Amino acid sequence: MLQRTSVSQIFSRASSPLLLMVTTRRIPLISFLQCSYHTLRRPSIFSYHHHPFALPVKFTSRRAEFCSLISSAAARIHESSPTVTTRVSGRETKAQRKAARNSPEGQLRVKIDMCSKSGDLTEALRLYDEARRDGIPVTQHLYNVLLYLCSSSNAGSFSDLGLKRGFEIFQQMVIDKIDPNEATFTNAARLAAGLEDPDMAFDLVKQMKDFDIPPKLRSYGPALFGYCEKEMAERAYEVYLHMNETGVVAEEAELSALLKVSSHAGKGDRVYEMIHRLRATVRQVADSSMEIIEDWFKSEGGGKIGLGKWDERKVREGIVKGGGGWHGQGWLGNGPWRVTRTQVDDEGVCRGCGEKLVCIDIDPRETEHFASALSSLACKKEVKSDFIRFQEWLRRHGPFDAVVDGANISLINQQHFNFHQLNNVVNQLREMSPSKRFPLIILHKSRVTGGPAQHPKNQALLERWVKSGALYATPPGSNDDWYWLYAAVSFKGLLVTNDEMRDHLFQLLGTSFFPRWKEKHQVRLSVSTSGLKLHMPPPYSIVIQMLGLGYSMDELLKNHLFATHAIAGAGSVALGTALTYPLDTIKVLTQVGSSSNKQLTPLSVLRRVQALSGNSGVYSGLGWLTSGRIVGLGTRFGVYEILTAFYKDGREDNYVYVHEALMAGMAAGALESLTSSPFEFVKLRAQVTSASCARTSTPSTESRSVGPVISKLLRGYTPDVKALSHSTALLSTLSTKHPDLVGALREHPWMMTGSGRPPSVSDVSKPSHVISLEGWSAFWRGIRSGIVRDSVFGGTFFCTWQFLHRAMLDWKAVGMVPEPRFDDEIGPLSPLAVSAAAGISGSIAAAASHCFDTAKCRFQCTVLPKYLRYERALLKWRRPGTRFERATGIHPADRNVLFRGIWLRMARSGVASFVIIGTYYLAVDQLLS
Repeated sequence: MLQRTSVSQIFSRASSPLLLMVTTRRIPLISFLQCSYHTLRRPSIFSYHHHPFALPVKFTSRRAEFCSLISSAAARIHESSPTVTTRVSGRETKAQRKAARNSPEGQLRVKIDMCSKSGDLTEALRLYDEARRDGIPVTQHLYNVLLYLCSSSNAGSFSDLGLKRGFEIFQQMVIDKIDPNEATFTNAARLAAGLEDPDMAFDLVKQMKDFDIPPKLRSYGPALFGYCEKEMAERAYEVYLHMNETGVVAEEAELSALLKVSSHAGKGDRVYEMIHRLRATVRQVADSSMEIIEDWFKSEGGGKIGLGKWDERKVREGIVKGGGGWHGQGWLGNGPWRVTRTQVDDEGVCRGCGEKLVCIDIDPRETEHFASALSSLACKKEVKSDFIRFQEWLRRHGPFDAVVDGANISLINQQHFNFHQLNNVVNQLREMSPSKRFPLIILHKSRVTGGPAQHPKNQALLERWVKSGALYATPPGSNDDWYWLYAAVSFKGLLVTNDEMRDHLFQLLGTSFFPRWKEKHQVRLSVSTSGLKLHMPPPYSIVIQMLGLGYSMDELLKNHLFATHAIAGAGSVALGTALTYPLDTIKVLTQVGSSSNKQLTPLSVLRRVQALSGNSGVYSGLGWLTSGRIVGLGTRFGVYEILTAFYKDGREDNYVYVHEALMAGMAAGALESLTSSPFEFVKLRAQVTSASCARTSTPSTESRSVGPVISKLLRGYTPDVKALSHSTALLSTLSTKHPDLVGALREHPWMMTGSGRPPSVSDVSKPSHVISLEGWSAFWRGIRSGIVRDSVFGGTFFCTWQFLHRAMLDWKAVGMVPEPRFDDEIGPLSPLAVSAAAGISGSIAAAASHCFDTAKCRFQCTVLPKYLRYERALLKWRRPGTRFERATGIHPADRNVLFRGIWLRMARSGVASFVIIGTYYLAVDQLLS
């Protein structure tokens, strides 16, 4: 899908989101070899490259000059001179047909046709030369076959032989006074494409008018693709205009080529026009077309073109006039686009931008016109009196809400005609009908009188339908497709059939209306062990759509849907964090203050904080944790949704299995740890400071005596005078006396505290102090245990939540009739149930990951100055503990305290998860309502 910013596919921009549904189809490729030539236009037809007629074609390094055909010969053709082809009047006898096949002309045709099937140009030319030498007449058909082989030799890569002989054969055809037809001109145009001469190819198409030959789509291909290959955009548009004038409708290959050349030329208005044509004629584009569209929106030119201001009233009027999904006002907004491939749910809501695809209206006049055209065509193909009788029967017994293709429905997944299956579908449709009447059932006469219809139960069923005026039996020799299609179109009702309607009968309709009508009216049936299921038409149109009025990056926050979820998410996280923060503070202090011989209780921790920092001490660092939780939870849930989208892609039930939720949650948790670790670090330092005794202030005279190195490491910090005096007294007993031992110690960073130990946590609690003394990497201290903790938490949380969600859905589905096959049929769970499941999942995840949380908290509570880190690196210090402990960041000294505070963390995580999910649902519901 598409969106634009000043931002995907979405394609998002300062303009409207544009959704493109993608299917896969092959598009023929035309390959061209370079060739140069000189052109001299003449008044007669077929006059391109002037050269004396008698001279042969000359090839030099793939450069060619071709003889112009003599004007007088062309004139004779234009005067409709007789051809060598003769027709036998009347009906040929079997003997005459056999004689024609065995004649030299017949044998030549058979052999050259076989060469055409196998693509053997060499053999076909040999047969042609023999025929010319033996005087065997060459018909129009054989000339066209030979021209086709020459124009498509070497599987689309033109050879010198094919080009040379192709134009010789074309010239000989004129000399023999063989009337050309559309195939002749098309093959000649393909030869021109082999010369990379789209001008010649286009001129050939133009001269078809002189022979009263209507061009076909394939006639324009060589010229159009040739111009597009040469990036000659204006000339390509001339071909497209000529196609429109002659009533030839371009298909996806031609429109994609025009779209590509327009994109490369930076013609935004033409790109807009071609996308609209694709939308109107093709609807679902192929991957190759999708890539061209993506390239346009990713290009620099695509970001520059667009209106800065527009009339919203005109845009809305355009949407209403077009039936929805397209406003026709051009590109709205400007700036680069954000291109993303996304999906839509069953209701048509895009998962990329939240916009809902519309169901594009069909003009009632179009439906009436189509029904009239369908009736006229059916009367030509069927016995007219039979079809008129059917129309009269419909006027007496109609209208019907639905029409059933009885033969198709009865044979789905069945080897024999199954009246029971047909009856089940009919009864389902009757229950769905507002009028509670039977749908119209169309069956062939033979299905009503013979075979399974002779069974007594089936006879009773048929009599019931006949009495209800719901069964019509088409006469022998008729095609029942005309009957059920006409009835469904004329009554504007549903058509129940699995027939894809792609055969020649439906191709005769020749209109873009039929695919649109089928999309909105065809009901399909699936049969499984659980029973029959009717698949109703989607509530949206599967076609390129441009939705909304657009927005720029500056207006992003004004987007209602985006702002709603952003506000609800941030508010719920902030509320859940604030309510449970006292528990987090007590938990952290219990973890970092305990030892194997000392176990703190929550009450003792609370009293200490209140004594040293007051009641507000339990909320120290709340702002930091709130910010970190908003970023972290946004990362966790965002990554989880992205990863699970890959799992759900292509699944009919849109379901994620528990093991998939586990893996996606672990990956999401790892990324969450990287984003939230700095916030947690500063928060923990603030919490520890709230429970720490304030250090006695140092006199100003002592403060001024601090060395410059220590002042740079921790501004405003002074060593403990008592500790420094004690260290000096110990060192003074050494035999070698220093004249100023105290001054020397003050200059040494290892003695910045006076005792040789690093400063306390309360002295290094501010971010600026941390950066100065410990460096930027300190904010990610304990990242190993943090990643393991959040990975275990995320995986356990999401897999438990998914398991509980599945269990609650199964419980809700108990007793439902019929038994639901998909979760969407069960319906959503209540917000309270979902919140409770999230709370339980949060508590279980907290218990599973608590030991790693303790290890991280104790590591973050350690002050590690830069000089100690450098010293460890110099000495190649190895982490203590087992391999598992080193990998997960657990210190061996913490083995006995890893589960301290586990109940506090379980309570905090459970309550926070319940509050966050519950308030999020409540806020979204209130804001959107």
